[in-house]
Amino acid sequence: MNGHSVPDPLPLVAVVIPAYNAASTIDATLRSARGQNYAHLEIIVIDDGSTDETAEIVDGHRREDQRVRLVLQEQQGVAAARNRGTSETRADFIAMLDADDLWHPEKIKRQMRAIAEAGEACGLVYTFSATIDENDEVIDCGDMAGRRAYQGFVLGDLLLNNFIANGSSPLLRKSAMTEVGGYDPDLRAQGAEGCEDLKLYLAIAEDRTFAAVPLPLTGYRVTKTSMSSNVARMIRSHRIVTEPYRESYPDQVRLGRVYLALYYAGREFAAGNYSTWVWALREAARTDFGATVRTVARTLLRHVAPPKRNRGARAGLAKRVLFPAARVAEPRAVQGRLAD
Repeated sequence: MNGHSVPDPLPLVAVVIPAYNAASTIDATLRSARGQNYAHLEIIVIDDGSTDETAEIVDGHRREDQRVRLVLQEQQGVAAARNRGTSETRADFIAMLDADDLWHPEKIKRQMRAIAEAGEACGLVYTFSATIDENDEVIDCGDMAGRRAYQGFVLGDLLLNNFIANGSSPLLRKSAMTEVGGYDPDLRAQGAEGCEDLKLYLAIAEDRTFAAVPLPLTGYRVTKTSMSSNVARMIRSHRIVTEPYRESYPDQVRLGRVYLALYYAGREFAAGNYSTWVWALREAARTDFGATVRTVARTLLRHVAPPKRNRGARAGLAKRVLFPAARVAEPRAVQGRLAD
């Protein structure tokens, strides 16, 4: 005995990847998970009834890396797959990763540092995201200079805007997930899949704090297929999920519904889906006509006279680069923060 205590090993983090017919993207996704600078990982792929080569590709990674596990199940939907993955691990921290998204190598290490600093009350740490295309190239990194990082008790903010943005961003404390029952598979039975993530985040936010790593360390993939997702189903899912909060947070719920409908309206217009664009605009106006008009007017004004920082961010995106996205918008500032 030398009198020195042996430090505890790094806490185990389980990476849970629900996959359904993901053969075209699962290899890159697994490489980004395996390439994390935080090595104490268990990587669990839940193959949710795939009929393509997803399982074979995952099995190849399993043979190369003992941290990778493959669990097969009949198709039950993304919520059930995520819950299955959570139940398969003894880890105290869970990081969800969709089978077509990517992570920057620093993501988990920085999130684990943030949740340790935030303390036991913190149930979730999220990162900013960059949009990537089929070739892993960054489409948009957002306005890094003007983007707000929501932290602390954020329930009202989350009802107004799902600032976490996608299911591959957060790292969750497992105890916070189990306290609220995990992801809700019943939305699928109601024909309202889409907002399982938001429902879980809202439930956790009722009693727990959130923390942020304000860097674009998650690559959220947008493809032609994903752009044609069922907008009506997503809006219906959002209404079901936010309805329990309408009495306590009436303004946030109402405006949150308007903002979501307008987001889809803008997305569908850009994709040339004009009938869906009109439908989404009507949904926003039906919810709150005045708020819809004001929000559209502000959006148009920003396009006519964008702030200087937005122009700079767009100029920085002129050179398309491969993910990780932390080298794109505001490159010097972001790279400097990564070096901290």
